[in-house]
Amino acid sequence: MKYFKYFFFLPASIALLVASCSKSTNSNSTETSGDWIKCAEAGFAARSEAVSFVIGNKVYIGTGFDNYSNQYPGNNTTLYNNGKYNDLWVFDPTANGNLGSYSGLGTFSQPSYMVSGTDTASVRSGAVAFVCNGKGYVATGNDGKYNLIDNWEYTPGTNTWARKASLPQDPNFPGINARRDAVAFAIRDTGYIAGGLGNRALNDLLVYDPIGNQWSTKTSMPQSRYAACSFVYNNKAYVVTGTGSSGNMVKEMLCYNPGTAQWTALGDIINTANLTKDDDYTDIARSNAVLFVLGDYAYLTTGTINGSYTAKTWMYEIGTDTWTRKTPYQRALREGAVGFTVNGRCFVALGSGGGAYFNNTSEFRPDLTYDASHDSY
Repeated sequence: MKYFKYFFFLPASIALLVASCSKSTNSNSTETSGDWIKCAEAGFAARSEAVSFVIGNKVYIGTGFDNYSNQYPGNNTTLYNNGKYNDLWVFDPTANGNLGSYSGLGTFSQPSYMVSGTDTASVRSGAVAFVCNGKGYVATGNDGKYNLIDNWEYTPGTNTWARKASLPQDPNFPGINARRDAVAFAIRDTGYIAGGLGNRALNDLLVYDPIGNQWSTKTSMPQSRYAACSFVYNNKAYVVTGTGSSGNMVKEMLCYNPGTAQWTALGDIINTANLTKDDDYTDIARSNAVLFVLGDYAYLTTGTINGSYTAKTWMYEIGTDTWTRKTPYQRALREGAVGFTVNGRCFVALGSGGGAYFNNTSEFRPDLTYDASHDSY
C-alpha cells in the first residue's frame, strides 16, 4: 500500500494554490495546479506493492512483487521467490542534482550473532511499515502462498534487522491476524496496523508498543477495508479510500484519536445526498492508491477505480475536511506504488499497470503550475 502505502511526514512552509471547494470544483482550472517532475529511476527490479518509510533525511523502500511467473513463463519461479522480494533500498532525494538516487541495503536478515543461525524474513508484497523511536518496522504481507503475521525492526545506524513480536494470535485460531494490504501508522512512537485482507476484509486496530515489544487491540474501524491509505496529522490518524468487504470502493473517511481510542467519520469522498461541500467528488474513492502529506494538506493519487486505473490527483485540506482537484499524475497509469514526503518534498515511485512494472520516481510540486516539459527531465 500500497502504501504507503505511506506514513511519516515533515511539515514545510510552502505557498499552496488552493481552489474553492464550496459546492462545485472547476476541474478545468484546478487540474493544472501542481507540477510533476521526473526523478531518478530505481536501480533495482521494477515492482509493485512495496513498502516505504522515512527516517531522517532518507527514504527506505523494500519488499514488493514483480509477477515474475507471468513475465517469464516456464522458468523456475520458486527459485526466484515467485517474483517477491525481501530486500531494502534507501533513496536519497538530494543526490544527483536533487533528482535522487537509490542504494541497496541487503535483505531482511537477523544476523547469526543475534540468534542461533541467520534468521531471514519471508519474501512478501502487500506488507505495511511504520517508524517508532528512529527505527523502521515492516510487518504482515503475503509471501505468494500465505498471508503473514510477522514483524521486523530495522535499525538504520547499523543496517540490521531483528525479528520482533508477531501480531497477536488467538490460540484457538492460529494465524487469525495474518493479513495483506492493511494500513499502518505511528503516533508518539506507538505503531498501529488497521484493516487489511485476511480470510476476509478486516476492520480491527492492532497497537504495537516497541519498548515492551507487545501488541494490544483497540477500537475497530466502523467499516472493513483493505488497499486503503493512511496518514498522521497533529497526532491523529486518518484512513481513506480502499476496498470494502463486498468489493465496493469505500466512501467513508475516518479519523482516529489515540487519546480517546475512538474513530470519527469525516465527510464522504463520493457524491452523496448529504454531501453539501462539493458536487464533483466523482473520482476520489479508489483502491491501492498512494497518499502523502505536505504542511496542512494531504495528496491522493494513482490507484484504481472499480478496476480501472486513474491518474486523478486530489488535495485534502485537513482543517476544513474538503477536497480539491490537482494536476493528474503524469507517468504511466499504475496501482501499488509508494508515496512519501521527505524534507518537504513529495514523491511517487514504483507500482504496476497494464501488466507492466515500474521502477521510476516522480516528484510532485503543489506550488507550481503544470509544465509538460518537466515530464521528460
